[in-house]
Amino acid sequence: MLLVFFHTNTFSEDSKGVQIASNAGVLEEAPDNTLLALELALKQGARVLKVDVRGTKDGELVLMREETIDLITNGKGEVGKLLSDELMLYDAGSWLHDSFEGEPIPFLREVLRFAKINGVKVILDVKEQGLESQIISLLEEMGMVKEVYLWGTLGNLREKEPSYLGPSLHFLSPEELSPANIKQAHFQHKEVITTLLGCDDREEIRKVAAKGPDILLVDFPAVAADVLNSEGMKEPKGRTKRRALIVKSHGDPEASYEIEKEEPPEGGGRIDLLDPIGTLYNLLVGAYEKKEKEEQEETGLVPTSKEVRSLSRALKEPNIKEKGLIGRGVRKVSKGLTEEEAEKSRMAALKMTTLYSETVIPPLLKALSYKRPATRANAAWALGLLGDVRALPALLKHLWDEDIEVRREVALALGRLKDPRAGEALQELLLKGTPVSESHGATPAARYGTTLGYQDAPSVRYDAARALGYIRYAPALGDLLRIMVQDPDWRVKGACAWALGRIGDGSAAPALGKFLTANAADPFASWARTQAAWALSKLGEDSSAALLDALKDNEEVTRRRASWALVRIGSPALPALYRALRDPKPQTRQRAALALGWIGDSKAVSSLLRSLYDEEPGVRQAVIWALGRIGDPRAKGLLDDLMKEDEDGKIKELAGEAILKISKK
Repeated sequence: MLLVFFHTNTFSEDSKGVQIASNAGVLEEAPDNTLLALELALKQGARVLKVDVRGTKDGELVLMREETIDLITNGKGEVGKLLSDELMLYDAGSWLHDSFEGEPIPFLREVLRFAKINGVKVILDVKEQGLESQIISLLEEMGMVKEVYLWGTLGNLREKEPSYLGPSLHFLSPEELSPANIKQAHFQHKEVITTLLGCDDREEIRKVAAKGPDILLVDFPAVAADVLNSEGMKEPKGRTKRRALIVKSHGDPEASYEIEKEEPPEGGGRIDLLDPIGTLYNLLVGAYEKKEKEEQEETGLVPTSKEVRSLSRALKEPNIKEKGLIGRGVRKVSKGLTEEEAEKSRMAALKMTTLYSETVIPPLLKALSYKRPATRANAAWALGLLGDVRALPALLKHLWDEDIEVRREVALALGRLKDPRAGEALQELLLKGTPVSESHGATPAARYGTTLGYQDAPSVRYDAARALGYIRYAPALGDLLRIMVQDPDWRVKGACAWALGRIGDGSAAPALGKFLTANAADPFASWARTQAAWALSKLGEDSSAALLDALKDNEEVTRRRASWALVRIGSPALPALYRALRDPKPQTRQRAALALGWIGDSKAVSSLLRSLYDEEPGVRQAVIWALGRIGDPRAKGLLDDLMKEDEDGKIKELAGEAILKISKK
């Protein structure tokens, strides 16, 4: 049961030295493993930052927990198979909420610099092997060897590398924390760490902290800081202001590009019919042919058509390693193919996105029709990054490409264009592979539902749902709701829930509420239900009734998600929380009181005062804590009576602390 009892005098001396460590940021409030989340953790009271580390294909170290970026960015692919230049384009924030749009994937170097400037320590949870020398070199370069703990696959690095002199951690579960075990670890010059992940139970945090670990790793640093009476940083310094690429669609939506039949000759003059403005610019500044490359590097001049053709040829370079094909497009990967050549194709596409769109889009459109799937996929990817809606007709033609990776890239590109004209086609792509029922015989599902069956590319359906969310395509509302319930793949379910939140129609709230309470052993179920909770908070007051039902659920994780969603909604959620204060279940009343405290609206004081004499001690303690946090002086009189008259010593202590907080405000 979640209790709120706390008073500084009840802690043992051992708890005073406990450092709060945040687990990749702040659960329920910010996207994991972003600098924004780490900054928020410091503001809430963390003094140690635990982050997850992986390596990119070109040897850069970045923050990422999952093996792929699909679930937590607007891109796709395995971290270890992506180049850092590409990885930095993707948005690692809007998967959680559109208010975080543009938050980039951080380099480990950026995080270490941020920690160094703010004087905090870092725990590196390294998710893969083979990064030892790379990490040590970076720590030495930045002077952070003594400020960084290694965990995960590098947890035993000291034994492998005797020269490594960084601090050493010793993990003990909360049950293993004892004076003898802690003393033994300290004798070995190790700091004791324990974890309370997924836990915002104030009483549990208090009990574990009182056992005296050196570091307490939590998902809710604000709750732990409140329990331990720790203050956060007012304004952490040094967060890099770099932002991921946010595609802003441009171009005349009624126009489209004509694809050139013949390429102009390699030789010839400097007149570029595709780029008259660039041609005039070059003539005016007197750029000579022999100095053209140097001048472009130094001044950023518009590229010539010759250079664009060169990039276009690189995009379709021979012997590019093809990605796996499914269905009729399956082909064997040619022998002797190298990753280096595949990188050239991808990097050529990336470079083309930095050039003048009027010049590079025609060859990219032509590349959509090349035989190699990798070429088509890279062309679609580049067109999406360019964000020119005049590429829409050509992209729509390739939405049904025989290759899965091409279909995925086209779907994501259409999502980046954010043009509602792509909505119907994406909706049909989403429906491909879903079951056909009698009640849906006239829908697009009737045309596509039986084509390939449920097992047809859940990744394609996932990307189609994401794209519909980015477009905010309201006509897909009904199908998104149905597929969220019926699809067997929890990634697809979660993407549908996220898209429903982006669309913002309150009529989706009841179904999202039921989905929030669904449970499954699938490894992606937790992520999907998180999407539902955030979608409900996005819907605001319309979702209050659904979240109130979830707050009554028998599962603690569901009640936790619902309560923090109500906190995110804020004051519009007050009426639902008032009703929850009168619920027969004490855990529901308790959660409601805590949520009202975190919202901090003084309008809740009257309802909280009526619950001050609840028959359940845990509820009463939650109410007293909430009144103290809100800080309204109207509560002082009744709290003072509790201190004088109540027989429960804990209630008296907590009431005294609440009065002190109110007085300070």
